[in-house]
Amino acid sequence: MINPNFKYSVIIGSAFLVVIIASIVSSFFVYREVQDIQSTHHHHQVQPLLFMQQYEYELLRTATTFSEAYPIPDNNESQQIFSNWLNVLWSRSESIDEGPVGVVLVTNGFDLEHLKQSLKRIDQQLNQTQRVTIESYKAVKKILAGLIEAAHAYQQHRNLLYREIYLERQIKVMEYFRSNFLLQMLTLILGFFVALYLARTNKKLLGFGIKLEELVGTRTKSLSITNNKLKDEIEERRLTEVRLLESQSQIEIAKQKAENRMNFDPLTALASRTLFIDRFEQALIRSRSDSTQVALLFLDLDRFKNVNDTLGHSMGDELLKMTAQRLNSVLREGDTAARFGGDEFTLILPDIKQVSSIEYVISRILDELGKPYNLAGNSTVVSASIGITVFPKDGDAAETLLRKADSAMYKAKENGRNNYQFFTEQMDAAAHARLALESELHKEIEKPQFELYYQPIINTSNGLIVGAEALIRWPHETLGMISPEVFIPIAEDIDLILPIGEWVLYRACRDAKHWQNSAGKPLTITVNMSSRQFQKQNIPQLVSKVLDVTGLAAERLVLEITERLLIEDNQSTLSQFEELRSIGVGLAIDDFGTGFSSLSYLNKLPISILKIDRSFIQGINEHNSSLELVKTIISMASSLNLRVIAEGVETRQQGAILSANQCVLCQGYFFSKPLALADFERYLQQEGQHIDNISKVE
Repeated sequence: MINPNFKYSVIIGSAFLVVIIASIVSSFFVYREVQDIQSTHHHHQVQPLLFMQQYEYELLRTATTFSEAYPIPDNNESQQIFSNWLNVLWSRSESIDEGPVGVVLVTNGFDLEHLKQSLKRIDQQLNQTQRVTIESYKAVKKILAGLIEAAHAYQQHRNLLYREIYLERQIKVMEYFRSNFLLQMLTLILGFFVALYLARTNKKLLGFGIKLEELVGTRTKSLSITNNKLKDEIEERRLTEVRLLESQSQIEIAKQKAENRMNFDPLTALASRTLFIDRFEQALIRSRSDSTQVALLFLDLDRFKNVNDTLGHSMGDELLKMTAQRLNSVLREGDTAARFGGDEFTLILPDIKQVSSIEYVISRILDELGKPYNLAGNSTVVSASIGITVFPKDGDAAETLLRKADSAMYKAKENGRNNYQFFTEQMDAAAHARLALESELHKEIEKPQFELYYQPIINTSNGLIVGAEALIRWPHETLGMISPEVFIPIAEDIDLILPIGEWVLYRACRDAKHWQNSAGKPLTITVNMSSRQFQKQNIPQLVSKVLDVTGLAAERLVLEITERLLIEDNQSTLSQFEELRSIGVGLAIDDFGTGFSSLSYLNKLPISILKIDRSFIQGINEHNSSLELVKTIISMASSLNLRVIAEGVETRQQGAILSANQCVLCQGYFFSKPLALADFERYLQQEGQHIDNISKVE
């Protein structure tokens, strides 16, 4: 049996649905009629109406400008203005003939042919004679008045017609709207009854739903509590297991890393200091039992700092890795290579029975390390200096043998690098002396007590002093006068050459400016520069600052550089050379002929002076090879427009030979040894008294 409530619900719902559909259909018809009115109004009235308003305005402007232009024009431009407006009417006739709005106008009764004929008659009236008569003027005025009247009449007719059409459509829309309103009211009434019915039904359903939700909520809460407890227990057990596994894994990893850090260098993968000492101790034990020797090699890369300074530390690290690979490739089975830090390596050669075995391994090491390194496209040559100690001859403890091998390595560097030296007792004493001198040099930098000595540079053609070379001296209170050949290399190794170089540059420029002010002698001062200064400092900036402070002209300063700095071919250094020459500072190559200079370097570098090394001057006479080499240098310098200064001139004969071969700038003991500041100033006062008849060879 069907529930009566359900039957009533179906009837009311069906009626409500039918009324809603009818209301939607009625609304659609209302919307369509309104949309049609809007579209029709816009298309059939608004656009044509605007078009006709513009057309009528153009007719009025044409008539007005015609009255101003004919028969007696108001101004010279009035006829042109009228002609422009007449052209506008012609354009308007063409737009009516071709445009979509013109189609509507013609369809609704606009007489386009009348417009065209009228415009043609106007042209005929104005162009039939050179001068417009009163009759032509009146005829044109009549034509324009007729066009204005026709346009106005057309607009009035169309406005009346549009009003009738819109009135009919508005009445139709009102009928649709009235029907739609009745349907909407019926929908509202039915909706009210449906809402009452649904409210009563919903109230019962809500009560039942609330009771059901309470029962379900209670049960769900109980199950959720139980489930959460189980989840917490499971998660806690899982986390405990994970922590245990992670802890165990971390312990293993940490243990492995600690062992690796302890035993191997992280960069090169060579043995660490700890592993090296352990293996060395084991090698000593085996050596004692086998009655063999153990060689300990201390290796330091030559000019490694230059790589770091010029190519960067990343390329320096890459070079260290490649060096480690090369060392491993030449060592024997059972030998050990280790990195002690920086560019220092140590090697253990066990089971040595004769010294020739050590020398064989070392020769292979030097050959392998002497090959070029390819660092990011840059071909770099880095040699090595090696110091060697042998157990048991040189000691029986690892630290002792390491220290002595380090001393031997420094001796190898002093002997020109890229070689090896076995330890001797004299080296030990020299190492202690070097450490003491380093300490003293650090103290000296805090309160410099250095002195500058000056050796004059003479023009032998007239006996005048043209300049002087500044030479640093170190008068130590206990060690006496220390030669720059002793402390300058140490200063370069420990980077104290930078403050020393600044001190020398400032004092030399200051003294040169003083000679110019007091004695009226604008001498050129020559200052030696270390390659380390160009790598670590901005030399052009430093020189500019010193020149500003001292007031010395840039052309009175010459910086001496070594041939070693030239072969490094560093772009930063080359740029500094160019900048120095651009501000007027001279550049001289010191000891030319003893290094690796070539015409290619001289051509591309902004060098202004070559200083011939004293070794070529000492053995010079009129018929030996030294003279031929000197002549070649002088000729080459002349072709490159460079000045030449001969160093180490000690006899009149040497000076005469040089002068005869167009080398007139000389310095050496024949003229004067390096002089303290006061002595040099006295020497200046005696200028020209020391080189009489130098051109005559004794």
